[in-house]
Amino acid sequence: MPFEQAFDGPIIVTRFHGTLSNNDLVRMSDMINELERTLDVAPHRLTDLRGVRKIEVHYPDVQGFADRRTTVTIRNSVRAAIVVATPREFGFARMFQTLNNNPKIDVEVFTDEQAARDWIAAAP
Repeated sequence: MPFEQAFDGPIIVTRFHGTLSNNDLVRMSDMINELERTLDVAPHRLTDLRGVRKIEVHYPDVQGFADRRTTVTIRNSVRAAIVVATPREFGFARMFQTLNNNPKIDVEVFTDEQAARDWIAAAP
């Protein structure tokens, strides 16, 4: 599996590595949806793309991923920090940030993991 997902304190951290495909996005989305259904409070999340070496995801895939996240019912507002290292990763993350229409998901893109964690920790 080209990603790992685990709780790190109160947040769920997903770290991608290798080749990122649309199937990976769908699996990650399904895993988060299932997790959110089992918890009383939806956790904030940090997604780390710094281990990605190749992105095989295109605009329609990101639009589909954003659409899936828009249609889910989330019990509370969450912060979603995306950590990137390259301009390619930044572009991918900004595409999702722009397409995100779920008012309960606040997305920000960072190049520094500690800054991302600080932003999550400052959530109201």
